[in-house]
Amino acid sequence: ALSIAWEDGIQRVILASDCSSIIRRIQAWARDRSSVGCVVSDFKVLASRFLSCSFKHVNRLCNAAAHVLARRAELNPCNSHRGVIPDCIQDVLCNDVT
Repeated sequence: ALSIAWEDGIQRVILASDCSSIIRRIQAWARDRSSVGCVVSDFKVLASRFLSCSFKHVNRLCNAAAHVLARRAELNPCNSHRGVIPDCIQDVLCNDVT
């Protein structure tokens, strides 16, 4: 998501995740030496490109659309959606607004 945002010229980004341990690791100043440390490092490098980039922990209920997309990607990893709202999350997004 950060790479795509950068390519599209977006300068301010808020990345939300329901995984609090990843968010804490990304927000920490210290180098992460865990098994996901290289991923955390990649996030930090990509985030440094933006004028503003913040990482927020959200409740899983607030992350329903991302959860649906992630499950869909497990079934069809070559499927991508850029510039359109996939049918599989339209109802989820509408319910988020109400």
